[in-house]
Amino acid sequence: MSTKNPVLEYYNTHADTFFQETVSLSQPAGMEPFTSLCPAPAHILDAGCGSGRDSMTFLKKGYTVTAFDGSKELAARASRYTGLPVHVLNFLDLDWTEQFDGVWANASLQHLPYTTLPKGFLRLAQALRTGGIMGLSFKYGTTEGRSEQRGIPYSGMDETRLRALLPTASLREEKIWVSEDRRKERKGAKWLHAMLSKY
Repeated sequence: MSTKNPVLEYYNTHADTFFQETVSLSQPAGMEPFTSLCPAPAHILDAGCGSGRDSMTFLKKGYTVTAFDGSKELAARASRYTGLPVHVLNFLDLDWTEQFDGVWANASLQHLPYTTLPKGFLRLAQALRTGGIMGLSFKYGTTEGRSEQRGIPYSGMDETRLRALLPTASLREEKIWVSEDRRKERKGAKWLHAMLSKY
């Protein structure tokens, strides 16, 4: 049985293309709600930072940023772009405990299979200080699939699925909403966004 991770294989192989396609994209829909709930100079964990676009946004806004990605190739490019020492880590291997004022996981946690996603979610919550804010986004739905553009596996999330995870992680809902994908080539696709606080 193969133990290869198709998500990491894709990003390691296509790191240059992905970086160029995403580093200059417009600000994600959850950024403004997140920064309003978790103002600078908070310490943010950019979880699954990809190209480093959002890490750079946080830095320019005056935040302290720690970033990681599971892809060593993307982590290297994000580090060069941001000037940060980007860690190469998997969600399931995180061992930070109450170290961050905010955790930002924009379209990243969704790459875990749904059987292991709750564990990754809990690891992120454990990294968050009491009173801290977690910002998340997922492809909207209740199924596992592969993205049409890149063929990368993802786990869909809807309001019911997400709310079921909150009590075990000591998180409460601040805001949950659904948006349309802003990219013209993905018209009709929807995203679930959530702002959660730790108690």
